[in-house]
Amino acid sequence: MKSLVLKDIYLLKSNKKILLMPIVFALIPIILNILNIEISLFSKNIFSSVAIMMIFMTVYNSLSFDDESKFLDYVRAMPLKLDDYVRGKYIFSLIVYVFMFLILMLINLGNMNLTSNIYASLIQCGIMSILGSTILMLIFKFGIKNISQIVFILYFGLILLYTFGDMTGIVNINIGAMFQSFNTLILVGVLILSVVAYFLMQKMSVKILKANEG
Repeated sequence: MKSLVLKDIYLLKSNKKILLMPIVFALIPIILNILNIEISLFSKNIFSSVAIMMIFMTVYNSLSFDDESKFLDYVRAMPLKLDDYVRGKYIFSLIVYVFMFLILMLINLGNMNLTSNIYASLIQCGIMSILGSTILMLIFKFGIKNISQIVFILYFGLILLYTFGDMTGIVNINIGAMFQSFNTLILVGVLILSVVAYFLMQKMSVKILKANEG
């Protein structure tokens, strides 16, 4: 299993643009703010959303590579268990979410104090990890190409709808303020749900792969 995780890490390191681009997008609003250049809320949301989406899709890029290279066929032919392959993908996703947490800290920098930043970033990262674990399971069920397109459309569709609603006054929900309102129960609840989703979806993914093998 360790070799499978290392394979994905090496694949990620071989394409440094995947790591640098989200950092660049996260930094753009901060740099413009330092230069006293005003940008709209819509633009800020787009930059932040693109940065998070790039990191979020990193896990699925490795699955796309495996799909194109028929790597799973090699796994089945080698003395490796499908459990190891699935577990390796979920462990790799944890590494990606640590990177996402750091990017979220960077995005929230300047908008809130350190405590609120850590809290908000943990909440956001926890929610993304719950979605990520579920999407991984769906990919094992329906395939990377089908699910990745749906995720991309839904993600940016929701971002655009919320931003448009906020700018026009239709939507009055201040998500940023919700994340900054420190609530230990919400934080613990999100983290517990993310752990449950991680192990539950991993178990379901193994069953799906074994069923497909049969």
